[in-house]
Amino acid sequence: MGTDFVKFASTFRVVCKTPEMFAIKGDIREVLAFLSGLYIGMYRLAGDADETVQDPLDGFNKWLAQEDGIQANRDWSKTAYEVLKIYDEPDALQRLLALFDRYIKDQMGMTPESYQINLFDSDPGSLAN
Repeated sequence: MGTDFVKFASTFRVVCKTPEMFAIKGDIREVLAFLSGLYIGMYRLAGDADETVQDPLDGFNKWLAQEDGIQANRDWSKTAYEVLKIYDEPDALQRLLALFDRYIKDQMGMTPESYQINLFDSDPGSLAN
């Protein structure tokens, strides 16, 4: 598991838990848009330059669609919205985080504690683990 994935997964968790820090209203659409932009910047744009970059949401997208019995959209956030639109706002974000955590556990055998970092730590060396 690379440092980029740890940073992304940790950010994903923080955004879902404290959406108002990252989005104006903090609703599910804004959070999905924020995470989608982060994802594009970290993986799709970086992936053009380096084919070895692991794309964490490609698998999540397919898994999420299969879990819900729907067709995966090319954009993971649209698949996620289709799955989550039946929930009220606070529940939708909690459900998104629960699904993400379950995917990571099912596919990679990791618990949130094993990939959680302090995103606000000023020491870059703390990401070396």
